[in-house]
Amino acid sequence: DALAPGGSPLPALPGDRRLSLSDLESVAMEAGIEPDHVRTAASELALRRTPLPASLPPAKTRLGLPERMDADRVLPLTLDEGTWGLMVQELREFAGSPGVMSSVGGVWEWHSRTDGASDTVSLRAEFLPVGGTRLTVSRNTKAAAQMPMILGASFALMIATLFVLWVVFPPADPVVGPALFGLMAAVGGAFTGTAFVAGQRRLAKTEARLGTLMDRVELLALRGSGVASPGHGSPGAV
Repeated sequence: DALAPGGSPLPALPGDRRLSLSDLESVAMEAGIEPDHVRTAASELALRRTPLPASLPPAKTRLGLPERMDADRVLPLTLDEGTWGLMVQELREFAGSPGVMSSVGGVWEWHSRTDGASDTVSLRAEFLPVGGTRLTVSRNTKAAAQMPMILGASFALMIATLFVLWVVFPPADPVVGPALFGLMAAVGGAFTGTAFVAGQRRLAKTEARLGTLMDRVELLALRGSGVASPGHGSPGAV
């Protein structure tokens, strides 16, 4: 049967009946099922059918490595301040920092640091117009993303310097210069490639850790959803 949030039935399909949310709640009560479960299912269905804009702008990349990694979930619930405080505490323990909280309109945020340092962790709760809350856990990964470029640029500068010295002070043996340039290029390529592979592995570990952290944050949100307030007030100090 079609399920429509808000009590209005969805367009009927051939051979199907149309049931409003209130109809389904009545059927659920007769079957001994709590109406809250039906409303939750309706909210989930509405969120799945509603296209949502991106929570954050796309992360910059360096040689294909992202400077920020995100774990994103959309939940059919509204947070209250108590649940938000528990979620922030989870992030504080993860990051080892008290961090800073802020709120603007229907968005609550927590950042482990606000000075743009690498490895910064943040939590964002965005209350959606269609109902529900989008949670985003992010980590700054600039250090891992930029390391291959830094190493490559360093070796390129060293080779350029040697080239200038070779032109200004040409060696007696003309083979020495090209051989030295080739050696530096090979070493630089090896170091840059190694840094790139190490960066990929580090980012893969970061992605796995963010997923685990998001699982814990989502569990806290779901546990607190039964007492969540319908309003989107500003979070108090925790």
